[in-house]
Formats: sequence, structure tokens, C-alpha cells
Amino acid sequence: MARLATLGGAVAGRLQASLYFAREQRRDRRNAGRPVLDSEDPPTITGTPQVGVELTAVDGTWEGEPEFAYTWRSGTDIVGSDATYTPVESDEGNDITVTVTARNRWGSKSATSAAVGPVAAA
Repeated sequence: MARLATLGGAVAGRLQASLYFAREQRRDRRNAGRPVLDSEDPPTITGTPQVGVELTAVDGTWEGEPEFAYTWRSGTDIVGSDATYTPVESDEGNDITVTVTARNRWGSKSATSAAVGPVAAA
């Protein structure tokens, strides 16, 4: 700071601002692309919760160009790990949820859909 003061007020101010913005740009680049769930658009499930009828996970809105993994639950049991799930007879009467996990090189975050159901008989 002492060196900046010798440059004169205007020059020192511009140099400080330049250093500040360079530091902010490095921070923004470091944070860019981390998977962040947009809480206004969580994962959802499309389809009819009925035995034999395919359900599909809709990822929600994420930043950071992540890859997705899925965990389907019928009640408390894990029943699937693909983007789609077709309920079977043992799911009848249970609610179904899907947890979407977004991963990229900076890490991962997960979000769970609202439940659909109960699963109806075929």
C-alpha cells in the first residue's frame, strides 16, 4: 500500500481497482460450473404412478454441465437407478420418489422430487 501511495491518488486508485477485479475474476472462474440446484426448479417425476406404467425423472435445473445419477425409492426401499422406472406389484400402495445427483469435476449435489402415488394396481 505504501508503494501505491507514492504513485499518486488517481493512479493508485485505478491500480487497486484493477487488482480487485482481477482477483474477483479468478474467484468467479474457480467457482464457475459448480453444480448448483436452482431451488425453484427441483427434480420432478412424469407419468402415472401405476404398476406397469413407466415413470421418468426430469432432472430440474442445474448449473455446471453435470452428469446425472438417479435413485428411485418406493416407500423407503431403493428400487431403481436409471432415468426411468416402471413400478411393479410390490410397489402397489407406495409413494415413489427419485433423487437426482448432479456430478461434475468440482463435486456433486443431490435433490429429491416430490412423491407421486400411491402406486395403483395394473
